[in-house]
Amino acid sequence: MPWIPLSTVKPFEIDRATRQRLYFGLGEFPPLNLVDPKEVEKYLRWHPKLVNNEEIISVTEVYGYYPDLYEHWSRNKVYLIDFLTEGIPISSIEGGGLDLVKENVVGKVVDPDAGIRERSVQTKLYQSGYPVPEPRGLSLPMQAEDEEILKHAKPKSVLWMDYINSKYTFEKYMLRLCLGEERVNSSFQDISDLIIAMWDLGIAHGDLKGEHILRTKKDNWVIIDLGEAKDDEYTARVADLYVLVTDTTVFIERHLRSRNLDEEAFNHALTDLGDALTLFLENISTSVRQNLMTDVWRRIRKEATILGDAFRNIVVSAFPT
Repeated sequence: MPWIPLSTVKPFEIDRATRQRLYFGLGEFPPLNLVDPKEVEKYLRWHPKLVNNEEIISVTEVYGYYPDLYEHWSRNKVYLIDFLTEGIPISSIEGGGLDLVKENVVGKVVDPDAGIRERSVQTKLYQSGYPVPEPRGLSLPMQAEDEEILKHAKPKSVLWMDYINSKYTFEKYMLRLCLGEERVNSSFQDISDLIIAMWDLGIAHGDLKGEHILRTKKDNWVIIDLGEAKDDEYTARVADLYVLVTDTTVFIERHLRSRNLDEEAFNHALTDLGDALTLFLENISTSVRQNLMTDVWRRIRKEATILGDAFRNIVVSAFPT
């Protein structure tokens, strides 16, 4: 995931390059300006839970998220905060020395009600030992003095969480499979187990796109972006997998087209994608309900008009009714 250091880019360049306003929109009252490192620093000092009760030395940089080719723009503003704390790393305990420890937290700017719901779900999962970013806190908007202005305002909150240093997303992993750059390994089982474990905890993701499943530098998989989470039920499970498959397929189709593959190579890659997704869904449906995979493919066949004709033909051939 590419991040742009906001201090090195002019306001109009940020706005044009990322389509994210450098400052919050007219009439909005955020609890802090996430673009200003000094203002973020003040806020973090007031909320020690965000940094595990360590003293903050300084905020060194604030980054704005810039999506890769064919990735989706974030519906919410997402900022990566880079700061230094005074801590005692394990390596320096014996010597008794103090080192400056560099940390990252993510500040996700959302509507207050959405932030409260997402924090609640994320906290429940994290406390259950589920692999999601550690929640660090939620800032709520302060009351504005001018009540007349407040009537027309759209106050925002900031949901704080750990930053996940990832290698790639699920959709990029699937792309690598299609291009022969990766082999099917334990990842399918690991991800399907993660999805089932979330359902078992009574939660459906609600927006299970390929970009929301991250492979970390330690080769673990983590689920992010729980803003659309809802109570688990069978239809929600079908919806979760429907979104995951269609979003990933559209991403891969666009990438394959951009590589100017000939028609035979293009169709071969999409066939490999269909086989891989079938194998992935089989891992889930076998453990949960045998006809879940069929119901997901059936919904894709009927509703996924965003898919290209080549992949739709693969789906129709596999599930003709």
